[in-house]
Amino acid sequence: MVFVFSMLYGGQQTGAPKGNKAINCGQGQQNVNNKTVYLAVGRSGKESVVLQLRLQQRRTREQLVDQGIMPSLKSPAAFHGQIRSLERARTENFLKHKIRSRPERAELIRMHILQETGAEPSLQATQMRLKRARLADNLNEMISQRPGPMELVEKNILPVDSSVKQAIIGERTVMIAFRAFLP
Repeated sequence: MVFVFSMLYGGQQTGAPKGNKAINCGQGQQNVNNKTVYLAVGRSGKESVVLQLRLQQRRTREQLVDQGIMPSLKSPAAFHGQIRSLERARTENFLKHKIRSRPERAELIRMHILQETGAEPSLQATQMRLKRARLADNLNEMISQRPGPMELVEKNILPVDSSVKQAIIGERTVMIAFRAFLP
């Protein structure tokens, strides 16, 4: 079976009060947002409901004109076609200019947009992941080996009161002496 419909924009409304947004299931003429819809044929109820929802959500002619999809009723269709072709030509010229004036590969590498690598393009993503994993491992190792606050106080990197410093150094010497007696 074939499904046929047509939408008449603007203008007259027949058989339904103004602003009617509902479509009844079945065949015949129905109104949706002041647009007359002619439905014919048997589709399943689910397909009919989906179609009805899409018809209700359809943009109005004014919206399509505003977006440049359809020509305005006030201007001839040929004029609309000329405007679209001129806009297309302007966009094409703009893109051609951008392509001609794009920076060279060396410039992109200098600006850190591209990475300089000797690997094939298919291997570059894997190489980048490996490099990041290596950096993460190095960072974790350096963090695990960083000095604690006691060492920073002993090396006069972390400033503290002299009494606190003496207590820390004294405790440290006691700990070292205690470890000497352990087997």
